[in-house]
Amino acid sequence: MPEGVVQARDYGVRCDGVTDDSAALARAEAAAARGGFLLMLPEGTCRITRPLIFAETAGSFPSMQGAGTGTVILADYRAWHSADHAAVEVVYPEAAQDLAARAEQIFGNFLIEGRNNSGLPDTVGLSLRRTAPAMNARGQEAFYGPYLARFENIEVFHFDTCYAVDEASYTDFESIAGSGCRVGFDGTGSLINDLMHGARFDFGSVTATSRRGATTGLLLNGRTVPVRGGAPEYEFPQGMDISDSVFLNYSVDLDFESALSTDVHDSIIDFSLGGPAIRLFNPQAVDLHDNYIHVAASAAAIEVEAPSAPQRALWIRDNDLTGSGARGQMGIDFAGGGSAWSDVHVTGNHLEQFAAPIVVAQALRDGTISDNDGSGNTGPFLDLSQAALTGFTIENNHTDDRQPVVRLGGALPASVTMRGNTSGLGAQ
Repeated sequence: MPEGVVQARDYGVRCDGVTDDSAALARAEAAAARGGFLLMLPEGTCRITRPLIFAETAGSFPSMQGAGTGTVILADYRAWHSADHAAVEVVYPEAAQDLAARAEQIFGNFLIEGRNNSGLPDTVGLSLRRTAPAMNARGQEAFYGPYLARFENIEVFHFDTCYAVDEASYTDFESIAGSGCRVGFDGTGSLINDLMHGARFDFGSVTATSRRGATTGLLLNGRTVPVRGGAPEYEFPQGMDISDSVFLNYSVDLDFESALSTDVHDSIIDFSLGGPAIRLFNPQAVDLHDNYIHVAASAAAIEVEAPSAPQRALWIRDNDLTGSGARGQMGIDFAGGGSAWSDVHVTGNHLEQFAAPIVVAQALRDGTISDNDGSGNTGPFLDLSQAALTGFTIENNHTDDRQPVVRLGGALPASVTMRGNTSGLGAQ
């Protein structure tokens, strides 16, 4: 926790919604940065026409707090004086730091609003980034992103991307919100141990923003990392814990590519528009549990794309999935092709109003599909007609519907056990 406090008003910040507070806020930030202090914003609308940047000064990092929802940082792009389109940036240096000695940073209790930016394609509300890529001893990009930081009680709206997190470690995002943004939270390449608790992202509730391209509530994708004198390596997100959060009205609500050790639980994912509510591609050690997921149109609730290389450890458990009854709509879809999954467990889920509640068209090894139940579905509860299963147990699945509980494409291998599966037609 910062030991000192800098009052923004002492440096000429007015926050009257009319005055350009950019220069005064920059002076106040510099004073806070010199001592690693907390910059306090007053209640009101702080209008800025260039990015408000928080950066390290001589090893010290500033923090910032507002007065709650009454403090608004207004990025007025009509008078924007920079090629950089981010409103608030938290920047970390490329030089190595003693991370263990770095004090916790806290940013919170304010709103960030974009205005007059509908013609700009890459505006960002809150950005966490490095000054430049640094190389470690192996010639890889070294990690010097946010560490021991907390971002809490923040709302961002009317940007192309609400939050863009380059890298973060042991960083908490507590009670953050975003609306009217094409991408709610972009954590591409974000690294270990990130917590997102009580977040809310809603694309559809605000219409005064550019809707170019597909929309995504939460985007966690890997990226290629250059290595000096060698082949590039792939760096991927890992350790994100997403809980008690709400994602509404996106084309894809949660999109994970090559995510590792990611946990999504006790969240609401509602009314996905056109794409799956949750898309998984090449993830490992991902656990989706105790979520409520509702999808519209013909989108799948959870789409597990065929991996490009063998993957392992996926749990989809104890979720409540509801479809719209649309033709061809799937609840949990293991799309065909690609390499094999292992250690896959689909258990305890409730699925209703789908044409195909659970579809497996991939090679799966060493796992379980058990204790799932359904009602109001129009097709076989568990479609394994195109699956290639090895070492699997399929048991105690039930649907109230007068449909087959399991559809098979042929005889099961000896390593697959099937028992106790029932439907409105009886046992199978």
